[in-house]
Amino acid sequence: MLAKNLIVSLLLCVLTMPLLAFNEEFNEVEVIERLNKMDCDVIKPRYTVIVKGYLKNYLLWNRPKAERIIGRSVLYFPIFEEYIKKYNMPEDLKYLSVVESALDPVAMSRVGALGLWQFMPETGLEVGLKINKYIDERQDPRKSTDAAMRYLRQQYRHFGSWELALAAYNGGSGRVSRAIKRGRSKNFWTIRKYLPTETANYVPAFIAACYVGHHFEEHGIKPTLPELDYQITETITVYDYLTFYSPF
Repeated sequence: MLAKNLIVSLLLCVLTMPLLAFNEEFNEVEVIERLNKMDCDVIKPRYTVIVKGYLKNYLLWNRPKAERIIGRSVLYFPIFEEYIKKYNMPEDLKYLSVVESALDPVAMSRVGALGLWQFMPETGLEVGLKINKYIDERQDPRKSTDAAMRYLRQQYRHFGSWELALAAYNGGSGRVSRAIKRGRSKNFWTIRKYLPTETANYVPAFIAACYVGHHFEEHGIKPTLPELDYQITETITVYDYLTFYSPF
């Protein structure tokens, strides 16, 4: 009987250990406290059911992805910060690319948005990017970032709110303007129900990305850094025909 009880106790320990670890990695009270104190210079963070879902995805269900994103940030955040400073924009806008592409410069959506900032072809052309059969500057980290900052600045000047500017970046200024008209308010959280689901959830996704960027260490997330050769690679612009063919 004693042996049977011991076996049952051991089984319970084994079964509950993952749950305990799960809870330690996402202590909701601590997360809310950190979120309320978080110094995000774009928008005032708030904790909602949707934000919670995105946070759990990063911190629990898809930690390897979060580790890769934090690792890639060493390559791309310095570029983002350069253009953010150039246009005098809030620094935490760099986390928007996490929402858009998970910091993958060749990411392509099912509808054809491409690059770190996920420009659609028509929008990319509108903001001055070259897109043709030879070149697609949506995949150029510097040129696409410059374009993204100019586009975000344009949306902010139009709506006067970063929440609305972010929503317009995702869903277009027309959809946001119609939601403002229907909701009779320029408060994102008030008009959110009049926006398409993806756009309505875009600001909560941004809040979650900001939180992870600020607090990944507290959750034990260890960045998966790119290979050193990739980190020290320099980029150049080629203006003439170039071939890598060698007969040897």
